[in-house]
Amino acid sequence: GLRVRLQVEARNPFGAGAQLRIGSGTSQGPTREVHVGGGYWSMDAATTVMALPEGATTLWVRWPNGATQTVSLAPGQHAITVSKSP
Repeated sequence: GLRVRLQVEARNPFGAGAQLRIGSGTSQGPTREVHVGGGYWSMDAATTVMALPEGATTLWVRWPNGATQTVSLAPGQHAITVSKSP
């Protein structure tokens, strides 16, 4: 899989509300959303692990403010840290 860590701002350090998708050419995989507070003392991990299909080339991020960003993936890459673009 691909381990994805988001670097956002201090008031939302885990990127709650961000959506992630792995892409390959014109094909996009399912959307994964980062959640916090789903139950008593619960939240998603700071690092999201996503399925990494063969031939994956991009990671698409929709930040909580609605801005989108596409990051290229290198062949064999299994971890990435994405910082919000200005």
